[in-house]
Parts: sequence; C-alpha cells; structure tokens
Amino acid sequence: MRRWLGIGGLFGGLVAACSGSSSPYPDVQSFCGAKAKAECQVAAQCLAGMDACTMARQTQCTNDATAATMTGTRAYTPANAQNCITVVLAAYAPSSSGTTAPIPAVAPAGSMTPSLQAIDAACEVVFSGSVPPMGTCTTDFDCAQGAEAGASQI
Repeated sequence: MRRWLGIGGLFGGLVAACSGSSSPYPDVQSFCGAKAKAECQVAAQCLAGMDACTMARQTQCTNDATAATMTGTRAYTPANAQNCITVVLAAYAPSSSGTTAPIPAVAPAGSMTPSLQAIDAACEVVFSGSVPPMGTCTTDFDCAQGAEAGASQI
C-alpha cells in the first residue's frame, strides 16, 4: 500500500479546467478507437485484417479502461489522451521498408522508438488518479496529479 505525501498544485488544475481547447478524444470510446487504429498499423504484417485487429484492440482498451476506473479512484482524462496516441503511433509505425521492429521493453540509449515502458507511462495517465494527499494508493496511478513510483510516497 502506498500513501501519497505530495503537495498538490491548485493552479495546474485550474489551467487545465480553463483551457479553451477541446480534446480530440472526449470519451473512452473515441480514445480506444484511436488507440486501436494506432496499434493496428501493423495488422497486415501480422496476417490479420485491419477490421479484426481494430475490433480486438478496441475491446482490450475498453476492458483496460473498465479495470482502471473500477475502484473509483481513477477517471478518464481526455487531456492526457493525445500523448498516449502519439506514443503508440510512433511505436507501431512501419519503417520505410514496410516492417516494424519488435517494441523493446525498455528503449536502448539513443533509440527514437518508444519502448513498452514509454507506452505504459504515456497511456496509464489517461486514467488519472484522484486519491488526495495522505490517501492510500493501490497503484501509483491512483494518486492525484500523476504521482510516479517512488515520488513522494511511502
């Protein structure tokens, strides 16, 4: 069990709340659809049809979203969705030869391809935590304002 001891930033929340730009992914369904399409850029290389791949990946994303929000300590945060989609697009983009190299768990030094670790970091915060300071976080992502492993937690 973790306790978040960090001090929240009031102004960060106000800036996000007052921002005039709307998210291209206003809800979980639109986010999961975009994430599935980004992941399925390589469907043909996997001998899978684009539609079947997209449907399977969208279902997986929706299931992951349900699991992330099940406890009530995390909620979909549209402002964090675009970065996740951008990282997934980069990770699954075919090279000029039309192939995609396996995505490493951790990117080697100097690599421009996102690693699985980078994808997780970018996409887990799409479901932001709401546990207040001194509250108990089951995972690092349950804590409000995206506290990361080891940062201001016990």
